[in-house]
Amino acid sequence: MPYLLPIVALLALLVPEPAAADSLLRICTATGNCGVCDVVATAVTLGKWLITGSAGLALVVIVWASVGLATSAGNPEKIGEAKKQVVWSVLGVGLVFAAFYLVMWIVIAFANPSNQFKYAKNPSDAAVAETGGLAGFLGGTAWWNLCSEADLRANGDRARSADNITADCKYWGDGTPCKTNRKSICLSGTCTPVGDSKVQASITALGGYPLPTDPSACDYVAAVDRVFENYSCQPNAACNPEKIEKGFCPPGGTVCCEPSTFTPRVRPTAAPEVLVPTAPGVPGAGGDEMAIRTTLGNAGIEVNKAPCPDILTSTDCTSVAGLSQSTVNKLIEAHTTYNGRIYITGGTERGPHAQNTTHGNQNVVDIRNKQEARDALDQMGLVRMTSFSNGYARGSNWYICDTNGQAVSCGTASHLHVEF
Repeated sequence: MPYLLPIVALLALLVPEPAAADSLLRICTATGNCGVCDVVATAVTLGKWLITGSAGLALVVIVWASVGLATSAGNPEKIGEAKKQVVWSVLGVGLVFAAFYLVMWIVIAFANPSNQFKYAKNPSDAAVAETGGLAGFLGGTAWWNLCSEADLRANGDRARSADNITADCKYWGDGTPCKTNRKSICLSGTCTPVGDSKVQASITALGGYPLPTDPSACDYVAAVDRVFENYSCQPNAACNPEKIEKGFCPPGGTVCCEPSTFTPRVRPTAAPEVLVPTAPGVPGAGGDEMAIRTTLGNAGIEVNKAPCPDILTSTDCTSVAGLSQSTVNKLIEAHTTYNGRIYITGGTERGPHAQNTTHGNQNVVDIRNKQEARDALDQMGLVRMTSFSNGYARGSNWYICDTNGQAVSCGTASHLHVEF
């Protein structure tokens, strides 16, 4: 149609720019710990664009229809077509509003902010989840301010000190800046300085980079998300204009961006496969077979079978020679600190584990599948995977419910395959 091009051009002018203070980037998508407000805030932002754009388009179509009415010269067909354009424009805007509100109410009705508390390790942290229910979620707030990052930062996580009840980290996912200086982020429902040891611990659990001195929210983004791993706070002039995220750097003229010139960071790769020599009691990074068994036994951890005569080919045996001291320490931590009731069913032996290619590495074990063990691993920050391919791609700090080398339901799995 001849009038389509000018209508599209006018509509493009009516689409709003994103708020200068915020970014559409939801960093919780990298951590996996999103809150209800991450969903709502994104929906509100897109809703504003959709409503503004649809209303602008409707206005253009109505004006065009009015011109058609004025120039119809009494032609019934032209008058009828113009009336249809007006009616369908109004109905279209109404449908946009209705669809937007339907999605909003579904989110509010079913989203639960308490599912983000992955790193809560004590009752006081876990109690935050209990206060994060959706009762009174709206609290009289206009829909476009339901979840406002500006309110969150102004509130500084001082609960209920702002008019907007959602200006509290218990509604927001990990990594959301929660103070105006952008040097504190939401973590497990509380506003935490980026330089706090808890933040670095959560990054380490995700396989991210160490934080620099005096870090900002931008440094957290770069540490946990591969897409933004080369980002840092830079003056606008030093940035690649196509790779800028606003709202993550302290005030003062810098933005979170990938510089125009930089040295790419190298993310640590998974430990290479260790070929364990063909003898029991071979020294490993954490000591020999008997030494490691003694260390584990002193902590109350048992191994299900005798050592393998030949670690590469023997079956019906379990060996722990070659496990690193770090792996041994984490097994003990899971058993004692988190009451995981750890019982080892597989280790560095390769014979019985042809289907799991990482057995033989210094960080890989199988343990008995118990709820207490899964809870302990969860609390230590390991990620439960649903496929081996995704786990191998991750490299470390994950586990999977396993039977005969196949990912299965944790309710029926024979054991847990763990890669610390």
